[in-house]
Amino acid sequence: MLTGVILAGGRSRRMGRDKASIFVSGEPLWRRQARVLRKAGATRVALVLRPGQSVPPDTDKLAVQVLRDDHVDSGPIAGLHAAITAPPLAHWYLVLAVDLPKIEPDWFGWLSGFCDDGVGAIASHDTGYEPLAAIYPAAAGPVIAGQIERGEYSLQYLADCLVQTGRLRAIPLPARRLTQLVNWNTPADMDEKELAPACKTPGAVDAATMRGGRCAVSAAQPFGGAPDRAADLRPQPKTSWSTDPVGLQPHFDKRMHP
Repeated sequence: MLTGVILAGGRSRRMGRDKASIFVSGEPLWRRQARVLRKAGATRVALVLRPGQSVPPDTDKLAVQVLRDDHVDSGPIAGLHAAITAPPLAHWYLVLAVDLPKIEPDWFGWLSGFCDDGVGAIASHDTGYEPLAAIYPAAAGPVIAGQIERGEYSLQYLADCLVQTGRLRAIPLPARRLTQLVNWNTPADMDEKELAPACKTPGAVDAATMRGGRCAVSAAQPFGGAPDRAADLRPQPKTSWSTDPVGLQPHFDKRMHP
């Protein structure tokens, strides 16, 4: 079983609002990430929020499970722990931070080629690892729990421990994939070309407004993107992998059942 995990429990202080609800190309970031994970082959998608954080609309409708960080103010490692320990348990966890808007399904297809039974994969480069866009095996759970118990919340430290203990394989990041690691921490980080199609909904301020962009969506187009976006998010039948263009599930099945 492949579980997709969206880490969205940060306080977004520098952004000034909840990143998960920022609209990009006509849909909120959390929905965009859920769609990416579904297309990467995830049969279940979980959105991890901090305690007290507002739940985005339509999570139930789109079969996205909402989880809560079980260790307050511990950073993203708490969200990772919540996801990897929540039932139903999975063999693999495709983890994606909500503020990485350039990651596409093929990112996980690339990493999956380096996974093996009980061994996930993580991109590495000169400054460290990319733990917020990685594939974790279930075997990482005890290491994550132990690190939290010791009060060590660094994801870089966690990634290094998992690599050193053989639970993650560090894969050098190809230069052509550097552009996929754009991270949105402040309004200044956001791409105006992608934000322009976003329009405001009642009671919300969209990202285009934050950047001073002008809405480019016609009144006839429903807010939230084309109708097929919702279909992309819905769980697919377990017997069909037509929405798995990068072929993760057969790849993992082969490793789990050689």
